[in-house]
Amino acid sequence: MIRINLIKHSVLACGMIFMTAACHNEADKLTNNTDDISKLGIWEHRGYGDIYVFSDNGAKRLQLTQYACVLAETYSLEEANLEYLNSANVSDQGLRLSIQTEGSPFAMELERLEELPYLCRENKLLTSSSSPLEIYEYFWSIFHEYYAFFEERKVDWYEVYAEAQSELDDNISDVALFSALQTSLKDFSDYHVSLQSEDLEFSPAPSKGVTKIFETLFDLQTEQEDYNEFSKSLFSQISSIHQTRLDPDSTHVINGNFDYPPFGFERVVWGTLQQGDVGYLRINLMALDLDPDDPENTQKWIENAKKVMKDVMNSISETQYLIIDMRFNGGGLDAVSMAIASCFNTVNQRVVGKYTKTIDGNSPIQWAELPASPNSLPYTKPVIILTSGSTVSAGEMFLVMMKALPHVQIMGEASFGALSDVLDKTLPNGWVVGLSNEVYVDTQLKTFETLGITPDIPMIPLDIQGIEEGRDTVLEDAIESFQNNKD
Repeated sequence: MIRINLIKHSVLACGMIFMTAACHNEADKLTNNTDDISKLGIWEHRGYGDIYVFSDNGAKRLQLTQYACVLAETYSLEEANLEYLNSANVSDQGLRLSIQTEGSPFAMELERLEELPYLCRENKLLTSSSSPLEIYEYFWSIFHEYYAFFEERKVDWYEVYAEAQSELDDNISDVALFSALQTSLKDFSDYHVSLQSEDLEFSPAPSKGVTKIFETLFDLQTEQEDYNEFSKSLFSQISSIHQTRLDPDSTHVINGNFDYPPFGFERVVWGTLQQGDVGYLRINLMALDLDPDDPENTQKWIENAKKVMKDVMNSISETQYLIIDMRFNGGGLDAVSMAIASCFNTVNQRVVGKYTKTIDGNSPIQWAELPASPNSLPYTKPVIILTSGSTVSAGEMFLVMMKALPHVQIMGEASFGALSDVLDKTLPNGWVVGLSNEVYVDTQLKTFETLGITPDIPMIPLDIQGIEEGRDTVLEDAIESFQNNKD
């Protein structure tokens, strides 16, 4: 079974977020509107290994390494307009194409090429008829050239190559080839590294934070055999404790339209504590799939986030303090993170940047600016954000933005340490690998990959004994921290 995956993707393949084919659900509404011929031609996304070819018949995306080139995707004219050309601007005398990608605060910058690279010519492409050895070589070259964190993850990629050779020949089965690729990735502790075939998937990410606590408790019990059901039951118990703790008639719960363990359908919970003195906001996912007819439309996720946060801000406007609970946040879209963070920001300001790190060197830093609050009065009273090692991806992007604000403190443990968007690459046989090629930095050029965002106030993320007693002692400690500061 394919699991729903909310990690961030670099390319504009919106269906990849859910591993479905529902990406082009608005294409049939479009007509032939490619009237700017300066956008047509061959373009390179440097640092990502992607070559885009736009023509008046449609588009295609090729993936290039020094070893080989593969045709990854083709688009009709309508799809090309929807995903790329409608949001593209040409600059630098026609040599640069800037595309504002859906779900990202960063634009996608392409450079014009005069001709296709030699390996990307049609008669040179690797195809579905490629041998297992060719597939492995291409797979290895992708990571060799574009993976950014070998040193940080303590992976010797040349040693991995040498060890893999004993498992490979041109007669091995698909199962054996998948096993060889999986073995090559086993020592990556990266949430954004993955391998997926038609029937199998693999990720080497370790469990951290509350997820690790959940798994430990599952192993210690015998009543339930299914971990997903166990984790959903435990999370439901924790959520019930939170909602019971909130002031009467102040609780609001927003549910989505897909079941994502351990949260189930729950997305956002908020209310007040201490007779209205303290606000509480728990965000489980940076994904608000609230439209039952179109739950996978990521643009609607962003719009929904803005609408929900307007209601949140109205509900907590009279509070003196706010607790934002990010201990369980499983990621989603950076743009959702930015929509939420902006509600606490008074002026447009640079808060986060990123660059690509490849075998050819680092790209210039691309900066994103956090906009001022769309509400008339942003929330500038003291804020504590609760975190755990399970806070990951777009959840960590939120932490980087929020920690730039003077009235915000982080309490808990370091987040997971996986901020890069996922660079998806299609192998010649159609399998897909994901890897991290981007380095995120704050305005002091501090990086967070592998390390996570360090809390200002270190604390265990979850007290199981307290939960068993019907209390969340970490939440109580955050409330007490406000009280101590007031005194």
